[in-house]
Amino acid sequence: MKPGRGRGIINHKYNPCEEGPHTVAFVDYYNILNVSCDTEQSEVERAYRALCKRYHPDVCHEPDAQARMSELNIAYSVLKNPEKRAQYTRTWTLHNRMAARPSAPIVDAARALMTQYFSCLMQAEYDRAYALLCSADRRRSSPESFRVWQEGVARLYQLQGFHLGASKAFLSVELDGLGPCEARRFLITITERNLVTSAVSEFEHIKFAVKEEGEYRVYLGYANLSAMARDIREEGSVSEAGRLLPREEFYDRAGVEAYRFTRYRRPFGIGLVRFFCANRGFEERIAAFAGHTLCQSLRMTDATGLLTPTCIGVVMGETAEDAALLVLDRLGRKFCRAAQVHFDEQVEYRVELIPYEGGAVRRLYEERLQRPGARRGRSAR
Repeated sequence: MKPGRGRGIINHKYNPCEEGPHTVAFVDYYNILNVSCDTEQSEVERAYRALCKRYHPDVCHEPDAQARMSELNIAYSVLKNPEKRAQYTRTWTLHNRMAARPSAPIVDAARALMTQYFSCLMQAEYDRAYALLCSADRRRSSPESFRVWQEGVARLYQLQGFHLGASKAFLSVELDGLGPCEARRFLITITERNLVTSAVSEFEHIKFAVKEEGEYRVYLGYANLSAMARDIREEGSVSEAGRLLPREEFYDRAGVEAYRFTRYRRPFGIGLVRFFCANRGFEERIAAFAGHTLCQSLRMTDATGLLTPTCIGVVMGETAEDAALLVLDRLGRKFCRAAQVHFDEQVEYRVELIPYEGGAVRRLYEERLQRPGARRGRSAR
């Protein structure tokens, strides 16, 4: 059988849960399924099914598809059984310790940190939450700015719960403002209640716990927390613009879809809707009006963000490029019709679909924002 992409040689006669000497290489079943050792059982099953959809020989025509499916089946046959998984995890932990990799206590410390941080946010203990941030985030914001930002968000959304899902360890990862560092990435499900509409929804964030001076710290990665706090302070109250995510939070949501695409090959669409109006006074009101109009036309799993006063970003999960382009064009036309009916204003729009082939979503958006937008109601890639 062919070797599996750096995971060790697969041998059906080898079972790491059995006792006795073995001469074959250790097989990391967690790595094969792209999960960590502390991942919940439901997440393991979800990861297995997603990988099967990608690598099943009926849909995947890569030369090693059959070998990869064999890897997946062998790994899942062990990890789906609680007793076999527990026995295998002991072997896995011993192997990683011998290889000088992060061990279970370090994983628990990072998870405990994330639990403490979100618990502080739920209890409005913002000073305690700020103390858990990494050095890069503390440089970008003072305790007062962080508190103003969180209080502003709390006026719009009530944090009702959170769940720490799959996680992945990095011995060295490059993060903005920190440089190469040891870190652990978490996929966190947030439950919020919209205080404007009373709707309760769930969405996912990606957050990092980074190691500084031997201890884990929360890494938010927002470029300018102080500016976000200043914007919230100047708005002063809940408005229709509150339906649009601030730029940094929108990039965070878009990053979650990029993560799903990279890991599970789930399709998603990202794009821009630019608006143009001869009445400069109305241009300043476009953000609030567009937020109210566009958010009513999207699914709860989609997200919109205010990138500039007249430019809105849209991310659509589980949506192929062609369908995403049609959605963006429909949103632009709907907004222009609404502006004509309600305000007697002539507004033009341009939509741009952004092809994603990997990398940081933030960079793709910022490159597009630097380009001048033509005043036409047609779509562009």
